[in-house]
Amino acid sequence: VRAQRLLLNCQRPPLKLGPGSASEAVDVFQNVLQQNAYSRHTVNIYLLHVKRFFIKVEQTPQELEPETVLSYLQGLITQENISASYQNQSVRALKSFLTLALHKTPEFLQEALPPRKKRWSE
Repeated sequence: VRAQRLLLNCQRPPLKLGPGSASEAVDVFQNVLQQNAYSRHTVNIYLLHVKRFFIKVEQTPQELEPETVLSYLQGLITQENISASYQNQSVRALKSFLTLALHKTPEFLQEALPPRKKRWSE
């Protein structure tokens, strides 16, 4: 809902990345999402999350470490007090970006986005 408000609020300028590899990686990601027939809404939300990530971490895609991604997501939860659905959107967007645009290994993804602990013990 928050992301939708950001997209629909015409008074706010859109997030822009400066020229360079982060911007190019986001462009590649957008093309891949569109080629895989993701909805326009999903593409816009995912791009919003990925741009926000790069603006916040101030690193290029080549410099990304799993700890950077994990720290960013933990910061969203602890410092920005975002909703669970927004957290899930961020995780899905970053996981898609890391997989589809940057072709990160499963090991990288496991470290950057560890699986949630089960709520109930079996």
